[in-house]
Amino acid sequence: MKKMSLFFALLTVGSIASANTEIDPAQFDIVEMKVRELPTKFASNVAIGSVDCGSGTFADTLPQTPEDILSPLNTFDMVVDKIINIGKKIFAIVQAGKPVVNMKTDIATAMPQGARCWTDLQGWQMPQSKTYQVAFTNGFGMEVVKLSYRVLWLAGGNVEGAGQYIGYATMAPENIEVSWGFSLNANVSVPTVFNMGTKESPIAGMQMNMGYRIESPIKTIDQGQAFFVNGAGAFQQLQ
Repeated sequence: MKKMSLFFALLTVGSIASANTEIDPAQFDIVEMKVRELPTKFASNVAIGSVDCGSGTFADTLPQTPEDILSPLNTFDMVVDKIINIGKKIFAIVQAGKPVVNMKTDIATAMPQGARCWTDLQGWQMPQSKTYQVAFTNGFGMEVVKLSYRVLWLAGGNVEGAGQYIGYATMAPENIEVSWGFSLNANVSVPTVFNMGTKESPIAGMQMNMGYRIESPIKTIDQGQAFFVNGAGAFQQLQ
């Protein structure tokens, strides 16, 4: 009888201990996402010289024909009113909570057909940037995932006075905080570049999307933000 009583007592204690160690689902739930712009301090490591088209990295990603290789580029090879993206259309900046962006290759462009680098054009403005922070809050009101990143673009280049183009645009992570039990992946996509000016005076336009995927043991959330930049240097966060 005493042995049975001891068995039930231990079973009860074990059940209570198990119940006390259960994790509240609110811990791994995402109930709110906040985005805010942060004060930007320009960083020299993402300055204009960081994108070197002749470095053997970015240049190797461009489509080339035998004629491209044999013939020197000149302004007559460029179709100023035809704007194309010779950079990447999609690239990751965070995988498994770690930054992966390569500033030499992970960029998009909006330049005239025939150009192979921003250095083929002239009259560029100073590089511009904006810094944003996105934070995800769980059911306890704790910020469990936080990402700060910079949007950087170079605008204003022209071909012998014609047009305004985007030499490069990219997003780069600056700070990443991911709590235990969560994972963060983020990527940049550039769905389109276009001419928002005229045939004689083209102005490059570009839409850039930042996509986030947050995963926890009980939920997966996909969110995103959209931005617009043009060759005149205008920038806007889209709703």
